[in-house]
Amino acid sequence: VEEAAVREKAVESLRKIAKDHSQEDLERYYYPLVRRLSFGKYFTARISACGLLSIIYRQVNSYQRRGLCGLAKKLAK
Repeated sequence: VEEAAVREKAVESLRKIAKDHSQEDLERYYYPLVRRLSFGKYFTARISACGLLSIIYRQVNSYQRRGLCGLAKKLAK
């Protein structure tokens, strides 16, 4: 199984279960995950960050939302 396929399924699963998590959970676990993936060495990590960024944007606090905007800008380059 290709690493990219596994990563894609993991992102898909995380997106599905995100709706079952509280705002606190998303801020505490998903936000740091998206940050780590955004700064990943390989493009596959950064692609995964893109897949998760949109799902948590509206659910996190304004400080983290600003951080996500910066990450989105970085990832778009």
